[in-house]
Amino acid sequence: MAVQIAKYLGAKKVVATGRNREVLIGLLSIGPDEVISLDRDGKASEGELREQFAQRIDVVLDYLWGAKCRANTRGG
Repeated sequence: MAVQIAKYLGAKKVVATGRNREVLIGLLSIGPDEVISLDRDGKASEGELREQFAQRIDVVLDYLWGAKCRANTRGG
């Protein structure tokens, strides 16, 4: 939904990142211009991220979910 909202509000370029490569590829049909797959530790290829940030990024949405989110909402 964030991808579609960003496009609707006029984002010139939307880059989606995530750990599930298949889901990311599926997202291409709804609007991101690029997808970057993260590894198990949430790290992307440094070159891929550097290339995107070199082209200027105005907004970053970072969603926290799953075990890390539950741990944070319980205070640790």
